[in-house]
Amino acid sequence: MDTDNNIPADNPADNNAANQFNWPTDPPQDWFEAKGAALGLAPETIRFAAALHSLGGADSKKKTQAARIAGLNWDRVVAFRCARSVGVRKLLDEAKRLKAGNLPPLSEADIDREIDDLIRQPDALTKARGIELREKRKDRQRQHGETPDDDGFSDWRFCRDLLCQENGASQFMLYYHAAKKALGHSANYPLLRDVYDIAQLEPFGKQIWDWCSRDLSAVMRQCLNERLADPNYQKETRKQIWAEIGVDIGLADKHRMRA
Repeated sequence: MDTDNNIPADNPADNNAANQFNWPTDPPQDWFEAKGAALGLAPETIRFAAALHSLGGADSKKKTQAARIAGLNWDRVVAFRCARSVGVRKLLDEAKRLKAGNLPPLSEADIDREIDDLIRQPDALTKARGIELREKRKDRQRQHGETPDDDGFSDWRFCRDLLCQENGASQFMLYYHAAKKALGHSANYPLLRDVYDIAQLEPFGKQIWDWCSRDLSAVMRQCLNERLADPNYQKETRKQIWAEIGVDIGLADKHRMRA
């Protein structure tokens, strides 16, 4: 993370004010947090940038006020320096262009892609931040009743989309372990067969598979082995999820069984 873009340690945030912060709606909170994280900005700095955006943007003379609104105990010099940093100016410039209609309209899918890109990054901190933002976004959507079409297969689709990327099985296993904690072991994977097969072909896939399975009890390990040996385990759901992007898993399964 670029410290030149972020607040100094001796200027702490006011947590109460931060929790009551009103995010802009154009662009919305999820966009600010995902785009800001991609630029290496700390959460407090992103909040400051969002407040400054609401007050007129990078050229506004209300930088100290923006810091106060964002719950930050900054003086004029610190606020000015942060507003002039490269990352904050990039974030504010894109926010300004989105609001003015100089960029294509922002969609929910665009925001989801921004967060997914963070999760796919090799840097562990960036990946963890993306996972955190994804969970927060899902929680907000549920609270606002914005996911009535959630059919319970979002993790399956996320897994499928990662498996289409380079080293996707390794990325998914690490994500699932971090997101699901004690339940994030291999026996609980969506698309278990596909994750296992693809992991065997990746540079560190086998090692990551073993690491994510290391704490399985004898009973759960037996369950995992039985699931991998059962050609019908998750079969219909796998067919459905892969068919959504035009992939016929029947051919791959037949090839594997002949091998």
